[in-house]
Formats: sequence, C-alpha cells, structure tokens
Amino acid sequence: MRRLARTHELLLSAKERHKALAADLLTDATAFIPPAVSALAARTTMQILGRTRPPVNLVISNVPGSRNPLFLAGAQLEAMYPVSVIVDGVGLNITVMSYRDHLDFGVVADREQVDDAWEMLDDLRAALHEFEAAVGIERPTDEFAAAVRSTAP
Repeated sequence: MRRLARTHELLLSAKERHKALAADLLTDATAFIPPAVSALAARTTMQILGRTRPPVNLVISNVPGSRNPLFLAGAQLEAMYPVSVIVDGVGLNITVMSYRDHLDFGVVADREQVDDAWEMLDDLRAALHEFEAAVGIERPTDEFAAAVRSTAP
C-alpha cells in the first residue's frame, strides 16, 4: 500500500508539472485521427529520436483505451496488446494499454541490454498480485501466468 500511495503522489505531481492531457482527450483523439496521420507522426518521431541518443534506457507508457467494447466485422475485440519500438540506447519499452475493465501489457526489449525479459515479467506478475491483494482483488493465480506465457515466442 505504501508503494501504491507513493506512486500516486509522484504521478499527481508529474501531471501537475507537465500538465498532462486528460485521458478522455487522448481516447477521443484516437477516434478521429486518421491512421495514416498517426503512422506518419510515429515515423517522424522515430526519425528524430534516431538521430540523437536518448538520455534514458527505459520507456514506460500508459495509453488509455476504450472503456466500451470495440467490434470489427461483428467480432468483439478481446484484448489490445500494445507493441512499441526500441530506439538506439533504449533497452526496454513497456507500454500498458487499458481496454474495458483490464490492462494489457506490451514489453519490447533489446536483447543486447536485457538478458532475460521473462525473469522481469515474472517479477511484474508478482508485483501485480501484490497490488491486487492490497486493493482487495482476488484472482486465480494461474490466470495471469497463463495469459503471459501464452504470448511467449
């Protein structure tokens, strides 16, 4: 609970310092920004970042997703696993995306800088179980492990 409270304090101060955009605005933006424009922005950003070595080796992003079910050709989207990029100097990129009532994690690692990403994911699983227990969520312990391992190469 202390970790959760401290994280909450830090995030509140970060939002105040950086005047972060409201989550609803980001979610709404994905509904009207054409995919081609979004892809062009991503490519341009990667070109700019590719010219300079970033001052960090870890990127963690939280992307708010739809709280309502999404459908394509009548099929309901079940999960939205984000995939991001690694640029020179960044060894690990963790992106968390919310969708409906859950979070989906995308982890991309540079094998030259991260020896065993699975070990880190085991630690992440343990930390998530601690968090769930701290806030009173009970979940079968095998459910998360099965979901994580099912995406292994």
